[in-house]
Amino acid sequence: MSTITCGIVGAGGQVGPALLGSLSGDPRIQVFGICRNEVSAGPLRLEGYDIRCGSVADPAAASDLLGDCDVVINCAATSGTPAKKSVAERSLIHALCGLPGRRRVIHFSSVAVYGTCIDAGRNTFERPRPDQPYGRHKLDLERYLWRRLRASGHEAVVLRLGHVYGAGQWLSRFVLDATREPRFRLPFDGRLPSNAIHVKNVSAAIRSLILDWPRPGTYNLFDAPASTWRHVFDWNTNAVGASRVPAMGDAESERVAAYHRGQAARSLATHVASEIAAWTRTLPGSFIAACPAVKTLGIVTLATLRQEWLERHILKRYKVMAARASAGTAAMPALDSWLLSECAPGAQLPYRGEVDIEDAAAVAGWHTRYAEPDALLNWDAPSLGVSRIALN
Repeated sequence: MSTITCGIVGAGGQVGPALLGSLSGDPRIQVFGICRNEVSAGPLRLEGYDIRCGSVADPAAASDLLGDCDVVINCAATSGTPAKKSVAERSLIHALCGLPGRRRVIHFSSVAVYGTCIDAGRNTFERPRPDQPYGRHKLDLERYLWRRLRASGHEAVVLRLGHVYGAGQWLSRFVLDATREPRFRLPFDGRLPSNAIHVKNVSAAIRSLILDWPRPGTYNLFDAPASTWRHVFDWNTNAVGASRVPAMGDAESERVAAYHRGQAARSLATHVASEIAAWTRTLPGSFIAACPAVKTLGIVTLATLRQEWLERHILKRYKVMAARASAGTAAMPALDSWLLSECAPGAQLPYRGEVDIEDAAAVAGWHTRYAEPDALLNWDAPSLGVSRIALN
């Protein structure tokens, strides 16, 4: 039986190393990774993986790097401003779709396309409504990929990847940080669907895709069987021997959920105005006054009016909050809204989950390394709001 050659674009990222480790152990698959530079390639080469270096966004380089591939996995993500990210990742997709011949492309998107607090009444699989820049960016890349594929002979599967947990993954870091926060409570005692996936299950699903190619299209990719938030939290806390995260009462959970779903249901115009105002507040006054392009866009007008508007808006909100407080209404607890999401709509990619006791041991070892006093990245250091970084 001939082997299937598979290239992983973005092999040095969060999920790429796990894919390399899993797929390289299957004799039916010949896998290699692609990194932008030797810095990210070095640690993977030390692990014994086949790594190529170069920019896939360059069509000529992409042909050299991926010319022998049957399957291309695109799990690359760039850094920088939203505009730079969009240009870079569109260029990469353009180059992948321009590869000669017929290939199969697996493109990683995100559950964030459905919004930060998924509401089945507003979101459908065919018409998702992201409410944050990250989700809009991912949805834009999906649509761009399908447009580019019309002119090529390639087939594609787009995976709307859920929140990833496991050793080295942001969701496990979030959960273990939550155990150290005495005020944290898990809404609805974790009964809601998590739309999450263990990193080992990501590898299992990708292997299944490579060996048994489905009908091209878009699929959700979560744990199989689907996991609740209680399962995700307890799995991580049990792995490191931490205390179980306490539950938030149902009445309080309903109140918080209604608030966050209301926030997610705000119109696009409201979201855009809020983001423009937030961006304008970061600009120095001298820049606003001196840049003709900014003047042309009307930012000077925004900068002039925003302070008065914001002061009125903030004053109004404080009055409402004060009235509620005086009436005995509890303040809204700080909480990441995706903990209150409903199940994401649409088809789940079928595969068999593979998480076992060794994966819990891997989380324990990862946690121990970061918790040591002389760790390079100490666990006690601020997490920098990793959950919000992932969604913005």
